[in-house]
Amino acid sequence: VTPEGTEVDSQGFVCVLDGGETFDCTDDMGESFTSSEAFFNLPPGVHTFTVSAFVVVNEQPIFDTTPETFTWTIVPIVVETSIDSAIDGNGDPVANLSSTTSNDINFTFSGHVTPEGTEVDSQGFVCVLDGGETFDCTDDMGESFTSSEAFFNLPPGVHTFTVSAFVVVNEQPIFDTTPETFTWTIVPIVPIVVE
Repeated sequence: VTPEGTEVDSQGFVCVLDGGETFDCTDDMGESFTSSEAFFNLPPGVHTFTVSAFVVVNEQPIFDTTPETFTWTIVPIVVETSIDSAIDGNGDPVANLSSTTSNDINFTFSGHVTPEGTEVDSQGFVCVLDGGETFDCTDDMGESFTSSEAFFNLPPGVHTFTVSAFVVVNEQPIFDTTPETFTWTIVPIVPIVVE
């Protein structure tokens, strides 16, 4: 407050987040003219915080005519999944939308998080085979964000494998919103009878 030593009836702050309603953001300050305000679970995007100090002198409020504004961007955490390989029980690679004569298949897959260097509490994968139950398919990965899943003795026909990577940040799980899907056909081996 200028001039220094001005007798005030009270003092405080008003704040605005993202152009919303003005609200009182005065802590129980005692003698100091300081305060704080915290916001939680804000969505990704650009945010603006504005704060204005005020005093009340002779029952008249006097506001800072040049409030302080702070603008920042929350970058969304994006998780992506890749299926890196599909190897059938014959040891042969299988391409998406192709076929094999083997009833066994082993998938390897990986996850990627942006922005690079995001601190995560944990990471892993969930999988689904043929529209069934979702199950955890996380290997003991250590530092790498990779895993694998094998299926044995599957019946002939069309099969679909879906995998989604996820991370946990501040105790909140964040899943890949576009899981990877792999579809293949097991062609039965029909013995040829020669007469």
